Amino acid sequence: MRDDVDPVDLGDIATRPAVDDVADAVAELTAHPLWPSVRAVGVGCAGPLDASQGTVGPINIPARQDFPLVRAA
Repeated sequence: MRDDVDPVDLGDIATRPAVDDVADAVAELTAHPLWPSVRAVGVGCAGPLDASQGTVGPINIPARQDFPLVRAA
């Protein structure tokens, strides 16, 4: 770690299950009055992606390796 940069406080993001994070985001979106007009939802994520397993493993977020994106949706 560089000693001239203060570390970023990530709160509970590094320890909270990623599935909970996705569930919270979906709950917030589906509560919006315009939700019934939504026809599709996309997710962006750094790779690698394992399409056969439905998982992502963003190399820049070690705590989110092998996240079951398809199952969480």
